[in-house]
Amino acid sequence: RRLLRECYEASESWENLIARLVEDSDYADPSEAPKLSMPPVGRSAPPPPPASIAAQVHYLRQAAELARTKLHDIQRSAEILDMALERAPTDRGVALELADLYEALNRNVDAARVLRAYLLSFGSQRTKEVANVHHRIAKLFQREGQLETALEELESALKIDPGASSVLMDLGKVAFETRNFERAQRSFKALLLQRLEPGQAFSRADVFFYLGEIAREEGDGVRAKQMYERALEQDSSYARAKEQLGTLTS
Repeated sequence: RRLLRECYEASESWENLIARLVEDSDYADPSEAPKLSMPPVGRSAPPPPPASIAAQVHYLRQAAELARTKLHDIQRSAEILDMALERAPTDRGVALELADLYEALNRNVDAARVLRAYLLSFGSQRTKEVANVHHRIAKLFQREGQLETALEELESALKIDPGASSVLMDLGKVAFETRNFERAQRSFKALLLQRLEPGQAFSRADVFFYLGEIAREEGDGVRAKQMYERALEQDSSYARAKEQLGTLTS
C-alpha cells in the first residue's frame, strides 16, 4: 500500500492517491500518527484520540489537502474531512478546517453544525476563543436569514466577552433588523463608552447612525435628527446619515 501511494505521488496521479489514502486510512499503522504538540500553558485541550484513530485521521487529512490543492475540489475535500471528524469528533483542527471549507461552499448551516460540535470540546470553559466561535456561528446564521438564532449566538458571545466591540456592533444590527429596538439601543450605547480603534470595520459615526435609525423607527424625529447630526460630526462624508437627515428636514 505504501509503495503504491509513493508511485501515485511520483506520477502525480492525484485522483488515485486520494482514493488510496482514503481506503488505506482503515489500515493506518498507529506508529504513523503525528506527534501531538502540547497546548499552551493555561489552555486546555480535549484528550487526544487513540494512536490508531489519529493515524486514520492523518491519512484523511492528507487526502483532503490533496483534493483541495491539487484537484481544487473543495466539495471533495469537505467530504473527506467530514469522514475524519466522524472518527475524531473532538479534533479541533479538523473541525476548523471543515468549517472553513463549508463556509467557502456557502454551506453555512453545515459550517455552523461543525462549529457547534467544536464548541462541545471546550466543555464549560468560557474563553475568548469560545466567544469568537459563537460570533462566527452568528454570522453564518445571519447569511441564512435566521436572525433570531444569530441573535442568540451573539448574546452567548457577549456573556463570555462583554467588551467585544465587534460583537456589540453585530448584536445591535441584528436586534435592529428584528425590530428589537430596546436591545439594539443598549448595544449601540455600550459601544459609545468604548474607544474604537481607527482600523475597525465600523466607527462611532456608524453607531450614531444606527441610534438615529432606531429613533426614526420609533417615531422620534427630533432624536433621530440629533443622532444623524452626531454621525456627521464624526464623519462629514457619511452619505447615509446625510440622506436620512434630508428626509427629516425636507
